[in-house]
This record gives sequence, C-alpha cells and structure tokens, in this order.
Amino acid sequence: MSRTVTKFNDEAMFGREIFLLSVSTLADILPLPQIRDSHYSLFIVLDEIVNPAVSIGDLPDGLVRNGLAYVSVWGEDSERIHDIFDEAAVQWEIKSGSPCPLMSTWHVDESLDRALWFFINCTFPDERYAETCRSAFVVISDRTNVAKHIAESLEDIEGFNRRVLDEPE
Repeated sequence: MSRTVTKFNDEAMFGREIFLLSVSTLADILPLPQIRDSHYSLFIVLDEIVNPAVSIGDLPDGLVRNGLAYVSVWGEDSERIHDIFDEAAVQWEIKSGSPCPLMSTWHVDESLDRALWFFINCTFPDERYAETCRSAFVVISDRTNVAKHIAESLEDIEGFNRRVLDEPE
C-alpha cells in the first residue's frame, strides 16, 4: 500500500476536518485514518487512479460499512464509479434492513475546481447524520500533478471559494 495523508481544517466555515489522501489505487483508501465521528464524506478525483477496465472490488461496500455518508466523484469515469457506490448502498439496505445514509453525486462535465468547490460547500449528509459527519476525505492519485493544487486549495478554503466563484462557468 502506498499513500500519504495530509490533514486540513475547515473549522471556520463548517467545523470539519478534511484529509487529503494521495493513493496509488482506490484499494489504498482503506483503512481510513482515525476520524472524530462515525460518518464521513468522500471526494474521489478520477484522473489516473482508476483504469475503466478494472473493477474497484469491495471498496464501496467497505466504505459504506465504515460510515460513508456522502460520496462525490469527479472525472471521466465518475458516473460508473458513482453507480457502483449507489449499488453498494442498496445492498447495504437489503442486508441490514435499515436505510443507508449514503448520498452521492458525480461530476463529469465540470472543472476539477468546480467539483472540489461543490464537495467543500454542498456535500452535507442527511440531517440524521449531520452531527456525526464532520470529517471529509479528498482522494487523489499519487501519480498526478493536481496534488499541490488541491493541497493549496484546502489550505486556504476561503480564498479558494472566492477564486472559484469569481471564475466564469
């Protein structure tokens, strides 16, 4: 397993801790770093991290079992990955007999900055999980050049928000 973890705080705006996970494969996401609550949100940047011909296996099921409340996926194959997470939520509901907290979005026609802005500012779980979902993970490939850009964006979220909102769509 190859990954690095960097922690940022979004305390001023939404009271969340945000982790940037740089991984070689999606399988390297688990185990998650220790978080303060039982639920979390996840933003997956699909640039070089997923080969469309490769299955992501049991990862969505494992993440749902470990408290995933919101997943947002960006990139060329994001619709397929989103659908796999939705199927994991349905299977969880069938097996457990109770509603799955998972909400999900995919972003194929937006810039990375717009999708990251959406994740930071709009991905809040069902109100039943609001008090137990104050951790967020941004997952990127360790083979990509966007790590520095995303880290700088997470370091100054207020500045990032101003910059993105000032850009023409």
